[in-house]
Formats: sequence, C-alpha cells, structure tokens
Amino acid sequence: SHVRINRARLYDWFVEVCAVYRQSWNTLWASMELLDRIIIQKGNISVENIHLHGTSVLFISSKYHENMNNRLSINQVV
Repeated sequence: SHVRINRARLYDWFVEVCAVYRQSWNTLWASMELLDRIIIQKGNISVENIHLHGTSVLFISSKYHENMNNRLSINQVV
C-alpha cells in the first residue's frame, strides 16, 4: 500500500536528517515508534498527512531526546 511505501521513505528521511543534524539514535527510534503508532491508530493516511506526521514526530522526538544545543528547529525539519 502507499502507506508502507511512504513510511519506508520517511524512515530513510529520518535517518538522513538525524545524521546531518547529529541527532541521537534515541531521537531516530522515537520518531519511528511515534509514526508507527499514528499509522496503527489512524489506519489509511494520505500522502500529504503522512509527511506532516513524519515532520511532527521528528520535531517532537528531537525536543524530548536532545539537549538544548542539539535540538532541531522547526525550520531545519521543514
């Protein structure tokens, strides 16, 4: 389904963003976990919304797991 394909692309993007901005593995794994929970709860998600959810979970995970000097800003994620 399109959700699985877009999920895989988002995972690749999560890895790329976390590597470029030197985010911890905890941020990466938390982003993946949160995205999976949203997909399970909502079921079929449109392409536009899955990207919105992906950006949101990466931002939230960074705020939770990273120290003040290494947190992503919303401009870096978008």
